[in-house]
Amino acid sequence: MLEMWISEDTFMKNGNGFTLIEVLVVLTIVGILTGLLVYQFAGQTTKSNVELTIKQLYADLSEIRMRAMSDKLYAGLYWNNISLVGNYNITSYEMRTDAANGATIANGSIRDAGMGLCTGTNGCTLVKPTVTPVTVAPAAALYTLYWIDNVTFDDKGMLALDPNPPSPLFVAPIEIYAKCFGCDTSSSCSDSNLSACRPADTSPNCNDTSYPEYSCLVVNTTFIKMGKWCDANQNGVYNIGECSLR
Repeated sequence: MLEMWISEDTFMKNGNGFTLIEVLVVLTIVGILTGLLVYQFAGQTTKSNVELTIKQLYADLSEIRMRAMSDKLYAGLYWNNISLVGNYNITSYEMRTDAANGATIANGSIRDAGMGLCTGTNGCTLVKPTVTPVTVAPAAALYTLYWIDNVTFDDKGMLALDPNPPSPLFVAPIEIYAKCFGCDTSSSCSDSNLSACRPADTSPNCNDTSYPEYSCLVVNTTFIKMGKWCDANQNGVYNIGECSLR
């Protein structure tokens, strides 16, 4: 029996087999590498979702702007969930035109009597109901800089001020941005510790490829443009003018 045991041990050490310790070491390394790959894949997915959301929003804004010009009516996007209490996170929106179906009265607003619904005879018409952005909180989320519940264009395609604004806080241009906590690859960032994650590119030249190329959008009087949120002061808060237009 002793000779057999020595023979088997010698057989393994001669490179024709693996010891239990060697197998455990390899499995540990594979586990670590797999974990890193999964983490990087999750970050890439979040990054792609942010870009898709900004591009989707850009396409919908462009479409409704063209609708305003072609139909000679005020038209725009209405955020379904914005509230003065809390944050300005956009979870869904509707594409609308001014005046209800079959109505001849238009009041320059895509909200009905200032209440946000499309129910009155002189309210609004739903062009595309309940669009849900691709981004998923908390790893990535879409926000407006100011508390506004819609983006409206007039019959000439110009950004229009709502005659019945829900809040006097609105000022042009309208800036919309996406936080991308899931894009942060630093060791201190995790799903359970999002406060340690950077929501935007903080590199000096705003060239950190871990963050999406398109993560913000600016709607001015005459144009709609996408850009990258460059958090120059590294405070984790979106400030006016931090959308570097592309």
